[in-house]
Amino acid sequence: MSFELDSMTFATLVPSVLDRISGLRPEIWLSIGPGFAREDIKSLLLSQGRGFVGDAVQTLQELAFKIIASQESTPGITKDSLLNAFSRQEIFRLLLSEPRIMDKMPELTRIKRQKAFLQRLDSAFQSARISFAHEDEEQVYNERLDQTIGPSPLRNELRLLSQAYEAWMKASSWLDLPILIRNAIEVLREGWPSKLNKPSEIWVISTQNPESLEKDFWDLISHHVEVKQFRSLDGFFSPMRDALVNQPRTEWERWHTLDDAAESLADRIQNQIQGQPDHLKSSAVLMPDNPAVRRSLLRALKQRNIPLADPRDPTRLKWDESLKQALLPLEVVASQFERQKVISWLGSYFSPGIQSGLGASEISGQISGWIQEINTRGIRQNLRSYSGGLLSEVHLRLEALGRQLGGKRECKEIAEKHIQVLKEFLPGQIQALGSSGESSWLIPFLEGVWEGIREDLDRVGLGQRKAPLLVWMDRLKTRLQEVTPPVERLKSSEGVQIYRLQQAPVFPVQKVWVFGLPPQWLDVRGVGGYWLTDREREILSVEFAIRSHLQVREERIQVIKSWVFNSSLAGDGSVTFLDAEYANDGRERETLFPVLKELEASLKMPFPQIPTEMGSHPRFRASYQVLSKTQPQSVELPARKLPGNGNLEISATTLDRFSRCSFQSLGYHRWNLSDVREPDTELWPDVRGNILHEAVRLLMTSRNEEGAFCITPQLALENAWVKKRPKGLIRAPRVENYVKSRLKRVLEVFCEKEREYTQRSGTNPVSLDDFRLKLDYSRFSIVGQPDRVDEHRDGLFILDYKTSGTLPHGTEMIEQGYRLQLPFYALAIENKMRRPVLGVQYVELDRKGGRKSGIFFKTWNGKEKGSLTVARSNSKSLMSTDPTEIWKHLETHLLRDANDYIDGHFEARPRIPGKECSRCSLGDLCGLRRRLEESKGESKEESKGDSQGGQK
Repeated sequence: MSFELDSMTFATLVPSVLDRISGLRPEIWLSIGPGFAREDIKSLLLSQGRGFVGDAVQTLQELAFKIIASQESTPGITKDSLLNAFSRQEIFRLLLSEPRIMDKMPELTRIKRQKAFLQRLDSAFQSARISFAHEDEEQVYNERLDQTIGPSPLRNELRLLSQAYEAWMKASSWLDLPILIRNAIEVLREGWPSKLNKPSEIWVISTQNPESLEKDFWDLISHHVEVKQFRSLDGFFSPMRDALVNQPRTEWERWHTLDDAAESLADRIQNQIQGQPDHLKSSAVLMPDNPAVRRSLLRALKQRNIPLADPRDPTRLKWDESLKQALLPLEVVASQFERQKVISWLGSYFSPGIQSGLGASEISGQISGWIQEINTRGIRQNLRSYSGGLLSEVHLRLEALGRQLGGKRECKEIAEKHIQVLKEFLPGQIQALGSSGESSWLIPFLEGVWEGIREDLDRVGLGQRKAPLLVWMDRLKTRLQEVTPPVERLKSSEGVQIYRLQQAPVFPVQKVWVFGLPPQWLDVRGVGGYWLTDREREILSVEFAIRSHLQVREERIQVIKSWVFNSSLAGDGSVTFLDAEYANDGRERETLFPVLKELEASLKMPFPQIPTEMGSHPRFRASYQVLSKTQPQSVELPARKLPGNGNLEISATTLDRFSRCSFQSLGYHRWNLSDVREPDTELWPDVRGNILHEAVRLLMTSRNEEGAFCITPQLALENAWVKKRPKGLIRAPRVENYVKSRLKRVLEVFCEKEREYTQRSGTNPVSLDDFRLKLDYSRFSIVGQPDRVDEHRDGLFILDYKTSGTLPHGTEMIEQGYRLQLPFYALAIENKMRRPVLGVQYVELDRKGGRKSGIFFKTWNGKEKGSLTVARSNSKSLMSTDPTEIWKHLETHLLRDANDYIDGHFEARPRIPGKECSRCSLGDLCGLRRRLEESKGESKEESKGDSQGGQK
């Protein structure tokens, strides 16, 4: 059956036999197997200027079907009788749902929850049943494996399941490839079908050696027709010559990343075709079937407007954004309106205000407000969580979507509803392309996928089955993982030829670019499956015609060899391996040296021993320099305009942030920046502070004349919890109880510390109802309200509650003008109440309840009665200076910062970097966060070098 070509490629041979292949009754049929693209073979025939019929180029499956369909005993066989992978998986799902079957299969019961179980089960059945021609041969396989490695319960269960599967298929008159081949063999045993035209020859073009069942099929055909098999892959040469006449140049380039290699490849292709577009035919790019690798190359080619000879992308459905958006309505309802799905749906499908004439910015602002409210409510899922308040309109739309897609429905009904939703609520940018454009394929494609699911259910008698949306969503996603992407309608007449690494050449090519070849390309795994594992196939392949990883490894070597040999036919051929030091995920790649040594031994020609280090592409090189640009460290804005009624008001919080770092005041108060925060099982810091402040206020209000609290911390917390809503906290009883228990402990510590303070100081809190402070100056006024003011026999004492952050000591506040909120309160209260201020103190609302920070004075410090503070003599918050001088000095800092804020002078220069920068949430505004990450990376590299004995 083998056929040897003497120094002639298939492309060279075709013109001499073209008359026998073309015409209405071709004498030669071509059977295209794995490793070759049927479209390439057809293009080769069409390039000769002659037409051909369908019989001339077909697959093994099509040939076997024609043999069966032409038999008089099987008149009802049609192409619909041949089940695809999805239909077969529905049959397995039906069989495995039968208790009488599963009770006898504990191993299948154990593994059926594995990921893609039905897909892997179907693949195992198809590959295993191709490997034996009849039941006796399968029994021999099983006995041999039992003798070698012992019995396998899973293998025995699959053999029983196969019997049930074959019986079901026979009773329903369905076919799959093994059954199809076996039926064709039975027909051929009786002779060649009289209704089928018989060619004089059949040429089998494949990269794989046939397994037992396929081999039996070709053996029987050879009794009626001459079969010539092209299985040597040395560029369709067999046997291959020991030495190549024109050895191609082989190069091994190693770039920094595959993106760098893709840019370089695109540059060279662009230079090659400038003024000579025909040169595209003389080049071919080999690449693995990896979405990341393909995206890198396509991006580089698209940037240079270099067309592709075949624009089809097998990975398209994995990254296409319009398809992801089309599935969002189903995911929203199927997930019970889960928060993240709803937020994505809002951004893609919700267009409020279109009827009311709102602009794009207003619509975007309204959606942003909804998203913030969803996070504030701490919603996880459940439609009721979106009802009322700001989300009323969102709730109405979600409710309508739930009515359309929710509940138990038939597959046909849910498909119609899904397509209807897409047509009604499809995003504007896609809807505009609904009839023409890049996304015009979307709705027809999804209609075809849903129709395929419905037909598969009808085949197994479940077409009328009703199920929840989650079931149909799972079926749809599984189908999309395996279905063939839609074909591009527009195709360039000339373009770059891209092939997969498993494909062998058909046309002669001068320049071959091997892009992104995996270092583990020859470490073949995964040939086996549930029925026959890799190890079992390896054992059987020694004696029987069974495909194992050893054969796959040899086939892969031969495919690359065929490209090298094909390039050798040109006078100036070259093969370039484009490698990279780092993969797309940032991990260091292994070397290609073992692969190249294997090719060197097979081809008996030299290959590079070490790669040519190319570094990074010039386009990306600037990003790897030691010095990189940082964000502006100073910003000058126009001065704030004074209102018509007089001075400009500045809040005490604004000045406090300016005194910490003016960029904080710039971001929060001039540019109004804020983070989009997601709900959590912990309270947001500001929300935690509001609840604790309110609880402490309630406790202080309940104090009697003796200074005792009349309500418990638990009651104060419950009342504060109701008044100050716990925004951003995920709604769950266990979460709330846990958070409340921690807050209760903080309040208990506060009560304990407060009793000690009251007994020692003898102060009484001043009522702060409508207690708004204001300091008027020539250009501005500063306003604010303190948390608490206590009245002492000698004057007033100001306290401020803090729940987080590193607090300043008095020396920092006085000398550097740091954290000026409390100094402002001191100045404003002294001006308002005409009484001296005896100090300011931060009260920490945490489990320690510390009161060590502020500005204290020695006159009122100590443990004796009447003392306001208890600070050590070496405390940086304890002062011996007269309070009036300190408040006057702090006022100069206050005026300076207020004037700079009004004039628009902002610098990324924190007063105390150690206390501010590590906790600052605006680190991206000044570039600090990036610099910190870079310094961390450098320190890791240095420590790595030290651990390996390297020198700095």
